[in-house]
Amino acid sequence: MSGTTNKPFLEGMAANPGAYLRSNLFNSQPDGALATGRVQVNLRIEEQLINVEQPPAVRGIYSKLFTNQFYAFWCRNTRGQSVSVVLNDTADYFFTPALTGCILEISGLTITHHDGELATFPPASLAAVAQAGPANTNGRRQWECPAGFGCCNVIGRRTGAGAWEFWQQTYTPAQSRVPLPAAQVTRI
Repeated sequence: MSGTTNKPFLEGMAANPGAYLRSNLFNSQPDGALATGRVQVNLRIEEQLINVEQPPAVRGIYSKLFTNQFYAFWCRNTRGQSVSVVLNDTADYFFTPALTGCILEISGLTITHHDGELATFPPASLAAVAQAGPANTNGRRQWECPAGFGCCNVIGRRTGAGAWEFWQQTYTPAQSRVPLPAAQVTRI
């Protein structure tokens, strides 16, 4: 079964991000063809997981499946590298592939996905960065998949006040049932 879920995502994240993310699982490793930066996205349900994809260039008779497309920031994971994206007000959402042995660094509006196969991992620059929770005195924090879980998605949204907030969605591949327990979907 497949279909678009753009409108339910936009409405759900605006109304109650925690409730929406407890009831809708994102694919931990969606199509990786998206380039880092601001991209037009389409969310599609396949096998009860939501994929983040670029909308098809050819609309044709299937155009009804790809409605309510929106712009979001995407920070891809590149093997053996650290990849960054700078958020601004040209999109209201942020996605990255799951943190499966990787670390996501949030430093103000700069988000960096540090791949777990970096030559020096974790990077020495993260030694004094706060784990999850509030940022340290330099406004930096890091997030990685908690022990015992295989999938940890981080989804960001720009609030009405223009600030960015980030939510984690953690589950194991075998536990792909909703709703997730509240502790597995939290604001970070």
